[in-house]
Amino acid sequence: MEVIVGIVGAILGAAVAWFFGQKANDKRKGEADKEADRTITEARESAQRIKREAEIQAKRSIKDAELKNERIKKNKILEAKEKYIRFKSKFESDTNQRRQEIKEEELKIKEKWGEFKAKEQSIKSKLENAQAKFAEAERKNEEIDSIRQNLTKQLEIVARKKENLEKANEIHVRALEKVAKLTEQEAK
Repeated sequence: MEVIVGIVGAILGAAVAWFFGQKANDKRKGEADKEADRTITEARESAQRIKREAEIQAKRSIKDAELKNERIKKNKILEAKEKYIRFKSKFESDTNQRRQEIKEEELKIKEKWGEFKAKEQSIKSKLENAQAKFAEAERKNEEIDSIRQNLTKQLEIVARKKENLEKANEIHVRALEKVAKLTEQEAK
């Protein structure tokens, strides 16, 4: 009996030990689960905090990048405006210089045109003068021809009259010779 009591006691002791061991295991398991839950919760909270911090850092980085991009954009716009102003200024300067050159060329052309017109007028005047002189010479030639023809006619008339006069003079000398019965040679 004692052995039975010892076996029963041992079985009971083993059952109690098992029961208390199970309870202790359950308690340790519960504590381990609680610890695991707490660790998981802390890990989740830490992860959320890290995520929030990362989001905040990302937003800050994006904002910094946007500000940096905006500054770069403003600088590039300013550089572009300055470059545009330089190009525009150079273009206007070149354009004004070219306009001035064109005006100078126009003045030279107008001056040359004026000289040309003056020479043309001078030539026209000389031509008209020469034409007038030529017309005057033609008129004088016609007048001279008319006078020449008139003189020729007058010379012919004079020659005829001289001939007639010589004939009349000869007739008159013959008549006088007859009257004087002297020849011309004898009268000398």
